[in-house]
Amino acid sequence: MIKSKKSIIIILGVIAALTAALAVSFMIPKDESITSSDNNEIILYYKQGLVPEYFSVKNASGEYELLGFIFNDSQYTDAGSESSAENSHTMPDGTDVVYTMQDHYTYKLDKEITDQLVSQAQSLSAKQIIDKSGSRYGEFGLDEPKYSYSVRYSDAEEIKIDIGNYAPDNEGIYVKKNNDENVYLVDAASIDSFFIEKLQLFDKRITGTIDEVHSLSLSGRAYSEFINLVENTFGCYPSKFITDDEKRDCCNDNASKMICEDIQSLYGEKVAAIDVTKDDLAQFGLDKPYQKIVLLGKSSGSITLLTSAEDESGSFYVMAQNAKTVYTISSKNAAWYSLTSAELLDSSVFKVVDSEVKQLKTTIGKEEKTITIDRVKKTGPNYYENEFITVKYGDKELQYTNISIFLNDLSKLERTNEAPESLDDFKQTLLEVEFGYYNYPQLTDTVKIMRSSSGKTAAVVNGEIECFVSSEDADKIVSQAKQITSSERISSAFD
Repeated sequence: MIKSKKSIIIILGVIAALTAALAVSFMIPKDESITSSDNNEIILYYKQGLVPEYFSVKNASGEYELLGFIFNDSQYTDAGSESSAENSHTMPDGTDVVYTMQDHYTYKLDKEITDQLVSQAQSLSAKQIIDKSGSRYGEFGLDEPKYSYSVRYSDAEEIKIDIGNYAPDNEGIYVKKNNDENVYLVDAASIDSFFIEKLQLFDKRITGTIDEVHSLSLSGRAYSEFINLVENTFGCYPSKFITDDEKRDCCNDNASKMICEDIQSLYGEKVAAIDVTKDDLAQFGLDKPYQKIVLLGKSSGSITLLTSAEDESGSFYVMAQNAKTVYTISSKNAAWYSLTSAELLDSSVFKVVDSEVKQLKTTIGKEEKTITIDRVKKTGPNYYENEFITVKYGDKELQYTNISIFLNDLSKLERTNEAPESLDDFKQTLLEVEFGYYNYPQLTDTVKIMRSSSGKTAAVVNGEIECFVSSEDADKIVSQAKQITSSERISSAFD
């Protein structure tokens, strides 16, 4: 009888303990969608394979909404003419989705950032549950969250995540999901794309692309004068571009290449403003641009770029003319921005390809010398084509080597950054050289080296003042020009 009573007491105790445990379990908030992974992470949502059709994001920059559309070449029109497969997102099932911002649907979005949003909307796991009471949200910054995002998927479910404070020691950030009362700790990097400011979601490509540049013009406060460079169609000049005037200055190939290649496909580092009107340009220093750069394509297409002066932070504003978006670029990342007028031109006063020179007329004082160069190509007994060059000064046959050395050294006469305002004080012409070309008989160029009463020396190309040049170097060129009709080989003026 006593054993029977003890057994009953033990059974009753076990039942009471189980009842209490069950009661406690009912008090814990439940979310049937919360599951655990094999590595003990708590899965808040897992939507791989589903299309995130709608985003609503609230962060420090305000609120914005993104809509996703299935991309189809034949029927997709919702995202405006700017959208294309170029900025679409391919889902695991092969579906292409294009995203646009609800209030700015004509603007392309930054594909890299929207890719991150889509990726982070696919799944989210928590490290641990921090609080289950539902009464301590203020401690975690979740009573009135300043940051949140909602995502609606192609299965019609919408998930909302409220974002609170960062945990101590950068262990993560606190979040709350939908109506679940639990506070979770997640890795901040797993949702960091939702913190990106609204303006930075817009595409940062400033210009389109031109297959091949035909002309490049530069104006604005950055340049001492309007510069127009055109594609060099004359084989007698070694540069890709030459100035579009009678002087035909050769362009510095490295400088022109830098400008053309960078501006043909230029990206901003940050978006400064959208929906910009003409009245807004002054606040960005673009109403009177520091630079206006125009690239014209060889067959079609053009790019016109406006920039502001550099600010104290070392950055400047830039926009494509007639566009509505202003961007920011650091000048240290845009070498083309600091190029001066002088740096755009070749360092030489005048430069030609010596193999194209057919006639050379030199005038020193009252003495004129006209030298003709004939080139004949013949096939020799070895069946190789050889070029035979005949150089004549009157009836006298000269060494072509002397002409080649003189032209090469004339091309080494360097310009300075300073030019005389007029030639009024330049009464003495030290040397005049007139060029005629083998394949371009319609073209003639004239170079003069002139000296003022004060001893300064200037170069004049086709009647236009070019720049001051070194008097010492000019004297060497003049001395060399006197010797080119010699039957003996002359030496370089710059050896």
